[in-house]
Amino acid sequence: MTVFVLDSGAIIFGVDLKGAVTTNLIIDEVKSRNATWNLETLENDGLEVLTPKSEWLKKAREGAKGSGDLRKLSKADISIIALALELDGTILTDDYAVQNVASILSLKCLPVEKEKIGKVLKWEWLCKKCKKKLESEDECPICGGTAYRRVVRPRL
Repeated sequence: MTVFVLDSGAIIFGVDLKGAVTTNLIIDEVKSRNATWNLETLENDGLEVLTPKSEWLKKAREGAKGSGDLRKLSKADISIIALALELDGTILTDDYAVQNVASILSLKCLPVEKEKIGKVLKWEWLCKKCKKKLESEDECPICGGTAYRRVVRPRL
């Protein structure tokens, strides 16, 4: 049986699934009145709120770092990727960065309202001023410039 792991977008848009799972960090993101009502409906249908184990959180962060998406993902995003890894689940999300990392980690991902990503991308971060490749700094340690990201193009 497929385990569906819900992102906040799936809850906000009112996805109707019995027995889905999510994390407490995703629940914390759901604030609007309609989304709260949708959440109550899902809870009545057996929504489980689970906490992924630390080893799966680490794997999710490593996957996000490897793709260059780590800085674009919230802790809640990392938590659903980790939970999907742990449960071999399918993530329901419209977040392209989540979809990108999920694809790199060989997870199944379904969009909620938007189209699914067309292709998996690897990103790198560079300083706007000196063009030094940055790991995860918001500011370049050499010149103090800010970071921007670009798609890593395969070399021919």
